[in-house]
Parts: sequence; structure tokens; C-alpha cells
Amino acid sequence: MLAVIEGYITYSLHGRYNFELGWRWLTTFLFAFPEEVLFRGFILQKLSSSMKFTKSNLISSLMFVSIHLPIWLTSGGASLQKLFGNGLTVFLIGCVLGYLVKRTNSLWSSAIVHTIYNLLIYLRTTGV
Repeated sequence: MLAVIEGYITYSLHGRYNFELGWRWLTTFLFAFPEEVLFRGFILQKLSSSMKFTKSNLISSLMFVSIHLPIWLTSGGASLQKLFGNGLTVFLIGCVLGYLVKRTNSLWSSAIVHTIYNLLIYLRTTGV
């Protein structure tokens, strides 16, 4: 569902896709996988051992947003509206990825979805 939404947004903004990603295919995974290990593999699992899954998923998703905040603030043009929109999007993605890990009992599923989502965002933001 996320891939369809991102694909639609990309095509409606640019009228085409840029698949000349080069090393981006690999580096996107290299960023997504450690984030999944930390947030869904470690933090979510530790929180889930002492509280209900829904609460632990919400907390780990908020923490997931917090690591993206410095990037948004230093990338320039960080308006309050943009910070809120990006934060809400990353929070929802974090919740979906957490649920995916619970449902599949595998970090691989969330790492793959995370990688694909990041690639789709990159396709949208490359200025094709």
C-alpha cells in the first residue's frame, strides 16, 4: 500500500520515475537495516517485554521519529509544518513496521519494506 501511494505521488509530481539510482539501492538498505535492528529488533522487543505491544510500538515509533529530527533540522528549510508532516509520516511508518515485525515475527520483513519505502521516497525527491 505504501509503495502504491509513494509511486502515485512520484508520478503525479514528476510524470515519470528515475531508476538510475546507482549505489543508492545498496546504501538505502545499509541505512534501513540498522534502524530496524535498533528500533524494532531491540527497543520494541525490550519495551514489549514490560508493557502491551501497542504502547511499546507507539513509544518505539516516537523514538524512531526522534533520530530523524536532527537530519530535518540541519537540511535547511525546516518549517514547523514540514517538521510536523515528516514527523507524522515517519511515526506512522514506524508503527506499520512495528506491526509488521509482530505479525511476521521477522526483522527481515520490516527491513525490506523500510528499504523499499526509502527508495520510493528517493525516487520522488531526486528531481526527476
